[in-house]
Amino acid sequence: MTIRVPAATGHRSGPYEAVAGSPVARRLVLEAQTGSDAVRRVDVVGSGRYGKTALLDALAEAFRVGGAEVRREVPSSDEPLAPGVALLVDDAHLLAAADLARLAGLARGTDGHLVVAHRPWPRPTGTAALGAVLAAQRPPVVLDVLDRTGVAARAAIMLGERDTDALVDTVLVQTAGVPGLVDLLLAALVDQAGADRARLHGAATRTPVGLLTQLGYAVQGQPPGVRDLLTASALGAPLEAEVLVPLLGLDPDGNGPSALDELVETARAAGLLTADGRAIPLVAAAVLARPPPGSRRGARRALAALQL
Repeated sequence: MTIRVPAATGHRSGPYEAVAGSPVARRLVLEAQTGSDAVRRVDVVGSGRYGKTALLDALAEAFRVGGAEVRREVPSSDEPLAPGVALLVDDAHLLAAADLARLAGLARGTDGHLVVAHRPWPRPTGTAALGAVLAAQRPPVVLDVLDRTGVAARAAIMLGERDTDALVDTVLVQTAGVPGLVDLLLAALVDQAGADRARLHGAATRTPVGLLTQLGYAVQGQPPGVRDLLTASALGAPLEAEVLVPLLGLDPDGNGPSALDELVETARAAGLLTADGRAIPLVAAAVLARPPPGSRRGARRALAALQL
């Protein structure tokens, strides 16, 4: 069956379009817009590129529509939140312990609204205490990958009314449904097709070089061990300690397995591996497009030797 999508405006507008395709995010925005007590204290958890910042931006707009004063910075004092104030904090996993403790104190209050978003990893000191206080109010809102319907919703906003079956399937496979990657790939395909939208479906079979370069820079910004892990994953290495520990040069007799676990958690939290540790095709293509050929050959030979 062909998916028919509504006409697009050419860009996202309104709080709901910013979180299109994510039912949990849309529900939270609706609660904020209607002034529901359910959004008094909220813990939002999601890996990189899973839509935390987009959700907070949508919540900010929804709270303002409801008449609340929106703040985005952790306050410097321990004064409780005032009624009518919505404090939205992004990237809480990067905050200092003192800031996390201050947020936990604010979360214990009953006035205002507090929404804290963070990655599942790392977990600095104070994260558990803050999460426990927020979870006492409601279960954490966990942002996940988009399913096919979710990808179709994002495509509808960006592309307008057209047959999108093949395009949606391609984007879903290439991005594994990671929302940020879905948006990047759709935008790059539209740019690649140019004014001739008839070329869009053909363009979907060729990943835009500029996008691979953009993602390559993101990969290069990761710690060396994570880059090596992504290269091994892109080359087909299984998520098995007996393969990856020696392949990545980790100590097999010491903390190698635990070091591997930390690398995997970091890559997952950055949105560069799937939740079950598989390579995301679009990220794998970006990884393999950047390393010198010699390093790829060396990694392939080492992987083949280990598998044999």
